[in-house]
Amino acid sequence: MKNLRKKHVDNAEATKAKALSELESAKEILQNLTTKLANVRQCKQSAMAAAEVDFDAVLEAKLAAMQVAGEAQCSAKLNLERITELSNEIATMKASLEQLKLASKQSQEEGEAQLVGYFKTAKEEARKNLEFLKKEYDPELTQSLDTKLAETTAEIEILQQQIKKLHASKMDADRFEASAEGSREESRPEPFNAEDLEADIFYVKSAKIQKLQLETEGARREAEEMKRKAQELKQKAERARAVAEEVEKKLELVLVEAKEAKAAEQRAVKEIKILSEVGRVPNSKFNGTIKMSNEAEEMKRKAQELKQEAERARAVAEEAEKKLELVLVEAEEAKAAEQKAVKEIKILSEVGRVPNSKFNGTIKMSNEDFEAMRAKAK
Repeated sequence: MKNLRKKHVDNAEATKAKALSELESAKEILQNLTTKLANVRQCKQSAMAAAEVDFDAVLEAKLAAMQVAGEAQCSAKLNLERITELSNEIATMKASLEQLKLASKQSQEEGEAQLVGYFKTAKEEARKNLEFLKKEYDPELTQSLDTKLAETTAEIEILQQQIKKLHASKMDADRFEASAEGSREESRPEPFNAEDLEADIFYVKSAKIQKLQLETEGARREAEEMKRKAQELKQKAERARAVAEEVEKKLELVLVEAKEAKAAEQRAVKEIKILSEVGRVPNSKFNGTIKMSNEAEEMKRKAQELKQEAERARAVAEEAEKKLELVLVEAEEAKAAEQKAVKEIKILSEVGRVPNSKFNGTIKMSNEDFEAMRAKAK
């Protein structure tokens, strides 16, 4: 019985040891699996991150491709529109070229027909004139006949040259048509002599019109310059008149002051004369030398001051007279210049370049005022 229990205990211990060993093995396996699971998770995350990066790159590439496709579509649309415009322009150029060819051909045919008709008419007239001269032959008219015949021959030669030029022009037009059909961008054929003549006439008329415009502009500027000079002379005359009036007022004041100073001077001289006569009285009447009183000395001093003031007033009056003379001379010059300018402006206005209503030939300083001012100054 004990052996059986011992055997069971040994078996249990062996089982326990085996279980512990298996448990350790299971723990190791679990640890390995945990490590592998962590590695798998890390790999999965890396793969997901790489997939996201690849997805972003693919998305950007797709967007770039879509943008390129949009730009290509827009460019294709623009190119299509440009192609349409070029096609329309080419069609328009073709139509214009056809019209040009038709007009050139028609013009050449008309010019050729006119020249041929003119040549035939001239030739027929020359033939008739020659036959008539042959019938009406007169020895005295031989020289005149030869002259007319030479003139007719010269006209025929000129017409032949014109026909040659016409044929040459036609050949040039044919070459131009061939070149235009090849390149589609050739210029118009050279115009005929009639067009050259019209161009020359237009050029001459344009030159004449331009010359007339330049002459008109020069006349307008000259009139404006004359107007400006007349205005300056008018202002100068007005300033001279204002200065003369101011000098006249000052002169009147100076004359009044000079008159008052002269009267005071006369009074002072009279008083000095009286005092001098008193000073020359004999000494026997005054029992010695007579001394002037303080009142007499004061009167003498006042008289001297009045005399000096009178001298200053006289000098001021003389200076004012000199200034007035200068002003009068300037006023005369300004008046003469203004009259000259007004005369020139009237002449220009009669021609029709400057309106006369702006000037009317008025002179601001009248002759009466001028003469009255001079009389007052004198």
